Amino acid sequence: MNIAIGPNVQETKDVVQNYLKSGRTDFLTTSSIFCHQNFLAWISHFRSSLSTERLLHKQLASQLKLASSLREGGNPVCSNVVWHMCSVHTEPHYLSLHFVMILPLLFAFIPTSYCLLPSFITVPSNLEPSLAFEIDLACPTQESRLKPLVKFEIRLNEDYLFLETFDCSEVSENIKALTVRPPDKFTYNYDLFNPKVSVSAVTVGKIFVAAGEGRPFTEAASVTLPTISPYQRPFKQPALCLTWRGLMDLEKSRREIPQCPADNDAVSFLTSHPVVFQSGAIGVVERIPYPVNERLSRVITEKEPDHISLSWFMYINEFPENRGSILHMLSVGGEVRARHPIILLEKNGDIFFEANSEEAFISHCQLKLNTWYRLQVRALRTLIEIQVCNSTECKKYHYNLKNSPSFEPYSSSLVLGGSVRMHSFAGYMADVTVQPGRAAPLPSEQYIIRSSFGKTRFMNVGIAKFDEMCGTLMQRVSDLWQYHQDVINQRKSLSTCSVFSQLSGLSTSTNSCPAKPETSTKHSLLSAIIRRRLSESLSPVSLDDSVLQSVGIELYSEARKTLGIGLHEVRYKLAPYILQSACLGYGTASYMAAVMYFTGFGIDADENLGSLYLIHGALLRNRLALMSLGFNYMYGLNGFQKDHAVSWRYYIDVAWLFHEDRERHNSDDLLTENVRLTDKKALDVYLGEKSDHFQFLKFQASQGIESARQELGALFYWGSRGVGRDMGTAVQYYRELVAQGNINAHFDLGLTMLRGLGTEQNVGEGLKYLKIAADHGHNGAYSALGWHYLTQRNYGLAAKYLQLASNLGHADSMHNLGHMHNSGLIPGSARNLTAAYELFIRAAQLGQPDSAISLSQGLIYGEAHVIQNPETASQWARIVGEQVPAVGKLLHEALQSYLHDRTSEALMLYMMAAETGLEVASYNMGYLCETDSSGLAESYVDSECVYKYYNQSLLSLSPSTYAMNKMGDYHFYGCLSSRIDPTKAAEYYVWAAQSGDAEAFYNLAFLLRSGYQIDWRQLERLGVPSTEDSLESHLFDKCQQIEMAQTDGESLISPCMIARYHWAAYDFLGNYSWHIQIFASALAACLLIIGSCFLRHRRGSHSNSIVDGV
Repeated sequence: MNIAIGPNVQETKDVVQNYLKSGRTDFLTTSSIFCHQNFLAWISHFRSSLSTERLLHKQLASQLKLASSLREGGNPVCSNVVWHMCSVHTEPHYLSLHFVMILPLLFAFIPTSYCLLPSFITVPSNLEPSLAFEIDLACPTQESRLKPLVKFEIRLNEDYLFLETFDCSEVSENIKALTVRPPDKFTYNYDLFNPKVSVSAVTVGKIFVAAGEGRPFTEAASVTLPTISPYQRPFKQPALCLTWRGLMDLEKSRREIPQCPADNDAVSFLTSHPVVFQSGAIGVVERIPYPVNERLSRVITEKEPDHISLSWFMYINEFPENRGSILHMLSVGGEVRARHPIILLEKNGDIFFEANSEEAFISHCQLKLNTWYRLQVRALRTLIEIQVCNSTECKKYHYNLKNSPSFEPYSSSLVLGGSVRMHSFAGYMADVTVQPGRAAPLPSEQYIIRSSFGKTRFMNVGIAKFDEMCGTLMQRVSDLWQYHQDVINQRKSLSTCSVFSQLSGLSTSTNSCPAKPETSTKHSLLSAIIRRRLSESLSPVSLDDSVLQSVGIELYSEARKTLGIGLHEVRYKLAPYILQSACLGYGTASYMAAVMYFTGFGIDADENLGSLYLIHGALLRNRLALMSLGFNYMYGLNGFQKDHAVSWRYYIDVAWLFHEDRERHNSDDLLTENVRLTDKKALDVYLGEKSDHFQFLKFQASQGIESARQELGALFYWGSRGVGRDMGTAVQYYRELVAQGNINAHFDLGLTMLRGLGTEQNVGEGLKYLKIAADHGHNGAYSALGWHYLTQRNYGLAAKYLQLASNLGHADSMHNLGHMHNSGLIPGSARNLTAAYELFIRAAQLGQPDSAISLSQGLIYGEAHVIQNPETASQWARIVGEQVPAVGKLLHEALQSYLHDRTSEALMLYMMAAETGLEVASYNMGYLCETDSSGLAESYVDSECVYKYYNQSLLSLSPSTYAMNKMGDYHFYGCLSSRIDPTKAAEYYVWAAQSGDAEAFYNLAFLLRSGYQIDWRQLERLGVPSTEDSLESHLFDKCQQIEMAQTDGESLISPCMIARYHWAAYDFLGNYSWHIQIFASALAACLLIIGSCFLRHRRGSHSNSIVDGV
């Protein structure tokens, strides 16, 4: 039907009114009328004359405003069918309107009609911890054929806080009450658990409406919630059960006075603990961030680019052979090059300062060993000032240059210690401060001498005291060594010194016994070890560092034996012996002492002392200590500052040590194997040579089965599954397989002969076997031949074989080929850093450790086309470090202790492995604490170890879903059986569910059953629609599907199925409880009546029998 629109507004109004008065309503379904300009103008004219008394709903005014905006929008708005929601109620039939613009017209001529949009009824006054909204969905009546969608959202800083969509076809009530809980950081005051955030925008709540599924949404209503000042908000009560120390730290954080940040361009590094530096090409690579203040940035880059102030604390352990880097700059992007300034330590303790490419000088400071110094450098154009202070005095040095120093702070990396361009000094650094563009005046001598070391003061003083304490012990060891040496010499010379005199240390007139040094009970074991070592020696032994370390190793081994005796022995024997062993230079003992202090294992927990022993272990280059420091800096644990650059410094050190360990092929080196204590099948296999699996393989191998021989050869070659490493036995199996014509064995035997592993080196025979394997297309043989020719500098054949192996996906060949590109060794090709790093990335993703190291270094320096990223660089170095044989050996010892019921020893060893950040060790430690029915873990460990270690295991790249569920349970049930944070619990359950864990889906369904809501964003991560009616049923379905898939459909009944039917039965009983009660009452009454009738019948039968008898 077509309606003739008049040439002006009045004529259009008359046409519409005539149609309405005559009862003709079919024109309302014609959309052409609404897109006519005259009709839109008439709507606007009518809106101005409409009286408020005729409004049938409080939202009509906003609807008319929308109509006006549609008029201004022109024809494109007319095509939007969102206004299907509007409906007209007349007698005796109902009409559906296409657009809300007809609304004022209908109210003018049909008083009983209505057209409503969703609206807010009740809104909060501001952004509070709990936001209560009441919304009128304004859904059409049930008779209407239109069923629109209503979406309600809340945003803060463009981030969603809440989102829910309602389908009018499934809504029973129009009024919806919703409670929204924004993140704590936006609604509570700042404290220890609630970090400071910047909220620059207000919170906005909006309601949108769409005509139906798949149709566009249009805004219908909005509300703004002002943000309360952070310091006017309430404090949130802590969710966890805090210790007394934790409560004090929380109260201290709440009492801090808020201050405006200073307008300062100073940047500080290494502020929590001193960092260990070794005399190698490893250091801390930091970037100086651009200042927030634009004026400071302009001053630095334009007005005063030749101004700089530097200050740092340093402690020297040994002088370098030539020069060692303290601080220098490196270029970023392309090939890494050194930039200025460069500050080096000379071998006599002087400071070398290179200001630019043409000028340098030496400051004759003559720094001493084992002393803390604070050094400050001030560059003001051509004037350089250096101030060196220790605890007693300060010295100043002045130098004039011809040219200004060269300094590019924002386009270069700041390197503390060593790098790929120069080696580091040996010692510690702390509290490094850099002020680019500002030559801050040097403080007075009195200020420097009396100033503290900031946050690192305890550590700086502690290192000196630790060295002093160990020096005292060394002197005692020297005295004991000399005493026992003299006693042994007198015995050999048949001296008249009596045994009683030797034992008592008393001299008489008839003998000259050596005087026995004063010793306490805690040194008795140390004295016994020294006496035994000297007695077993056939010749005098001089006391040097290697001998001291061997004494420390023996002391550590003896101390380990006290673990199974009891807590008293741990406290009074283990701890003193371990501390003595650490002082004697055994790094593992130093690391164990750190773990004991961190966890309170048998001693009082002390975070500062734990950090001190951990740093000492890193100074001894103990692999476990380096791993632990990298982990602590990566996540900011145990009081360490979160700093990925420092984390990388420790992780890359242990990664290079892994490279060295792998090349040595020691017989006691073991693979790092992830065996979970919850995997009972794996535990049976890892019993070593005593396991049934190993014995069965051995039997099969004796029968000539190739697969068994090949598996046994790999077990002995790598030292895995509890089997000790034995290269000779592995080679024996390889020879048997070669005799059977096994191609893989040709490669294995050829490689071992080529490198002389488990057999005499025979390059010719090794190459013969490798070429046989290569002729059969073995990619490992291609790679080994390429490596051999690379070492022989035959780059043409090397590139050929490496390229063949790389094309077949061999990781080692990719790395070696990348090395050739990086070094420019490809014949006919120039150096190609891009191609090198592409190969390094591919090989690292396949697990090649050397490529992971190269990629990690490229990421930390920003080399070639690799974007500088310290966090990712640290993660790659961590992956390599976790493969170090020391970690594999520790895990093996812990597993064997657990399998042989040495629980206290297993606790200590797994705890040591867990503190390195190893996921499987943290998981097993949490499991040991959780299943500790005897209370052993609680008596040994002064911390909540179940929560700590399950939570710590989730910090890995591949965490366990079991630990995710445990953390969810912890947050749901909490300590002392109180529910803490169901929202946090849901996050862990969703995390586990994303990995396909059936228990996680059950836990989420249980949360819903318990009356808790799950955030729509978390449901979307699982692919579950938030508008799902039977959301709980959907989650149970997913749980059941996963369980059936895990059992290959063999089990007809699954736990999730049982739980689902249990809840269904529970719902049935709850919904129909009164029906069941009536039915039960009726049944009871019927049974009572039947019973009465039966008894009456029996009584009557009995009376009749008596009468008959009479």
